Amino acid sequence: MREILLQLDEEDLPPVVEHQPVEFVAAPPGEGTLELAVDGLALEPFLRPGDAHWRWRWNPGAAAGLHTVALRGAGGARTWVLRAEPRKIDQERYAALIDDLQQVGYGLVASLGGSAAEGAAGQPQPAESLLDAYYAAILGQLPAFERAVRQVAARPHELLAPQGQRGPLDLARQVDPAALARMAEGALDPAPPGVADTLQQALRPGGGMLPREVEQPAPSPTLDIYEHRLLGHLLGLLLLRTRQIHALAEGGLQRVGQLPTARAARLREIAQSSAAAERSLRGLRALPLLDAVGPLTSFHGPTALLQRDPRYRTIYQMWQALRQQPAFSFQSPLLSIPIADLPQLYESWCALQVAAALLAAGGEVRSQRLVRPAADGDALATVGLATDAPLLVIARGDAELRLRYQPRYRPGAGAVRLRSLDRHTRTPDLAIEVWRAGAAPQVLVLDAKYRLDDDGRGVPQDALAEAYAYRGAIGYGGAGAVRRALLLYPGAASERYPSGVGVVAALPGQLGDLAGALAEALGEG
Repeated sequence: MREILLQLDEEDLPPVVEHQPVEFVAAPPGEGTLELAVDGLALEPFLRPGDAHWRWRWNPGAAAGLHTVALRGAGGARTWVLRAEPRKIDQERYAALIDDLQQVGYGLVASLGGSAAEGAAGQPQPAESLLDAYYAAILGQLPAFERAVRQVAARPHELLAPQGQRGPLDLARQVDPAALARMAEGALDPAPPGVADTLQQALRPGGGMLPREVEQPAPSPTLDIYEHRLLGHLLGLLLLRTRQIHALAEGGLQRVGQLPTARAARLREIAQSSAAAERSLRGLRALPLLDAVGPLTSFHGPTALLQRDPRYRTIYQMWQALRQQPAFSFQSPLLSIPIADLPQLYESWCALQVAAALLAAGGEVRSQRLVRPAADGDALATVGLATDAPLLVIARGDAELRLRYQPRYRPGAGAVRLRSLDRHTRTPDLAIEVWRAGAAPQVLVLDAKYRLDDDGRGVPQDALAEAYAYRGAIGYGGAGAVRRALLLYPGAASERYPSGVGVVAALPGQLGDLAGALAEALGEG
């Protein structure tokens, strides 16, 4: 129990740790009574025998963050801000969950969205660290890429583009159809004998006026070629990805703090390198070479120049490295859940891990609502959790599996929908519905609980009660339809009970039981 003395002349209260019981203590008022409220909720006072101090008990629970403590009495009122800090174990788990959420999101984009852009070169190889994968693929090759771009800018490849010029008719070697159609736009002269006889015969067989000048093709060099357009497009994408890497590294540093660990040192190195890379890329994008280059309208593959010239080949190799990484946006709300909402973060992480496990088990993906293209058209894909339709629909054998996030099973009659069998709407975190032709559907309910019992090892009894409620309350055609109701929790041991209820331990790096539990519950184990 943490005792905190409330003194009117004190500016700050000492911080507490979430789930830490607190006892507020205040000196007895001269007259009247004292009232204490935390976040607007009044607490019940009590006294101890032989002690005139007023006391109130409070527990922040999982509500890490800032809380308002207000004391009111006859002598006036005073308000303090009390900080509830996450437990160290939760800080570590928060960082691990965010990192793993990024990793599984990256894998889902690769599986369901490909590279989401032109020029993709197959599925990427997953890395131990998503940040390290992006860093190695892009920033690791940047020095050689920058040298190649500057060499190209110093001596760029040119093509001859036809460009019309007007010249004397008697010096014209050929006249194309476009120039022939515009001949009458200029001055006309009497045609002397022997000048443009063929043209005279074609235009005015009886003789007469002919143009004084005619437009003639005259090739001129141009830098607006496909390879340079590809370079300009690539520099824009690299700037976007470099900003992502920098934001990802800075976010990682905020989670691990300033601890002198190898990971923190690596994050600082990547953050500094990405900031320097962004400055370099801006300099490359400002090269005069690109001023006269138009936008890339489509990807045509490697040209002979991109394969033959070492400078241009290095540019194309950077393009390939970039496109082999899924176009994954880190702007998804899932990746910015604060530590105060750790249970929500755990729930989201469980949802993506269940989706990844279902995909890994095989089957034909008929539809999906997990990976969505970005609304701003930047060719990046985001990962989200839709509630209005299945996240995944997978055909496997004669069954169709539908993974739903926060489905609402409402009460009511009828045999065509899964419903609540009592008068309450049931909304589990996840449900895998198994549909087969000619058979009643069955459901695997999965509920994420970032909670442990008092001894810190198992699931609390009230959480198990929710699983039993789901087990008996969701049905089809008036009969129960739940095959299993499993709780996912941050513990160490998984258990299955004869009732059809069970618990599955699930944390980053501890997913061995999840795939087996899903296979067993779906009748595939």
